[in-house]
Amino acid sequence: MTKRLGLAFLGCLPLLALGCTPQVGRVVLDTKPPQATVYLNDTLVGETPVTFTLDLRTPVTLKILKEGYLPKTEVLGVGWAERETRDGHYTEGDYVIQGIMRGGFEIHTRRELREDPTARKQRAWKEKEDSRARRKFKAWGDSMVGKDYHNVVNRLGPPGQTIDLPNGNKAMIFSPTPQGYEPRFETDTSGIVVGWTF
Repeated sequence: MTKRLGLAFLGCLPLLALGCTPQVGRVVLDTKPPQATVYLNDTLVGETPVTFTLDLRTPVTLKILKEGYLPKTEVLGVGWAERETRDGHYTEGDYVIQGIMRGGFEIHTRRELREDPTARKQRAWKEKEDSRARRKFKAWGDSMVGKDYHNVVNRLGPPGQTIDLPNGNKAMIFSPTPQGYEPRFETDTSGIVVGWTF
C-alpha cells in the first residue's frame, strides 16, 4: 500500500502543471549568509529570510544579491518545484494567497552564497592595511604619553569633547582620525598626557 502511494506521488511530479499538485503557493527563502536582497523579475521582494507568492503557471526569474558575494539567478517554475520536491523542501496545505484561502503548496528552501574572490582579496588587503595603520597609530599614541596635550591636538586636530575626571584629570575624546579610530587621551591636571586608548 505504501509503495503504491509512493509511486502515485512520483507519478505526479511530471504532471505538476496539469493539476496533480496545487499551482499557487508560497516560497520561504533563506540564504547563508542572511540579509541578501531578493528580486523576482527585477522587482524587489525583500531581504532574506523572505516569503513570497509563486504561481507555477508563470515562471519567474529569481535573483539573489549580496555585497561581496557572487549573484545567484534561478528560474522558478514547474521544473524548479519538482527539484525542490525531490530535495524534500515541498509541502502541501491551505495557505492564504493574496487574501484568499486556497489549497496551495509551500517550499522552504535555502541558498548558500559563494564569496566573490575579488571581494575576498580586497577585504584581506584592507585588513592588512588596517592592521598596519593601527600598529603605526599605536606607536605614535604611545609616544605622546608624557607630552603636553597641545602636541596631541596639533597632530589630531581639536578634540570633540573634554571630560573632567573625578581625580582632577581631563579626558579628551577626538573625532575619528583618517584611519577611522577615535582615540581618547587622558591628561593630568597640568595637561600632560598620562594615558590613552582607542
